[in-house]
Amino acid sequence: MGLKSSVRRFLEKVLQAKIYRFGPRGVPRGLDLFSDIQRAFPDFEPLIVFDVGANVGQSAEKMLIKFPSSHIFCFEPSRSTFSDLQERLKERTRVQCFNFAISSEQSSGKLELNKMSVMRRLVGESNSEGISTKTENVSLITIDAFCAEQQISRIDYHKVDTEGHELQVLAGAELMLSSDKINLIELELGMNPELVPYAI
Repeated sequence: MGLKSSVRRFLEKVLQAKIYRFGPRGVPRGLDLFSDIQRAFPDFEPLIVFDVGANVGQSAEKMLIKFPSSHIFCFEPSRSTFSDLQERLKERTRVQCFNFAISSEQSSGKLELNKMSVMRRLVGESNSEGISTKTENVSLITIDAFCAEQQISRIDYHKVDTEGHELQVLAGAELMLSSDKINLIELELGMNPELVPYAI
């Protein structure tokens, strides 16, 4: 074992973290989503990007850098989080923010207000009575309806992070999906059975 390898293994043990060597191809596979996308699809340059569950714009800021020609549509249902999202991205001319939730139908719903904004989720009427935290009434719209209203014919990159509501988001994009008008979908999923009341 060489000196560099010994030092790396020592530091990994002390820091309890994995240290990676960056080669000529950049970040190792599996560490950075956007690097993986670029490696898999070198000619992929999305123009229309949807960020469903945008929170305060963390992903949108990365997308602005990684996709320099894109126009990003951010969707965040929580009023307080939406205010932070708007403030963070107010100087970004390639971003539009919308204060409603994406779902399988156009109606209204309840958003559970956990302490952490990244963990807020939509709850159904059937299980909302057992929730110990406060809820907020939110408007729901489908991807299909939004695209029709905004005259959007194609979504190049569609990110969904909705804390267990991902299937409903996709159900509301039935027309866009069946017409092959969504090029690439990123789903951020947790496997917590308490948050996902259905089998996949």
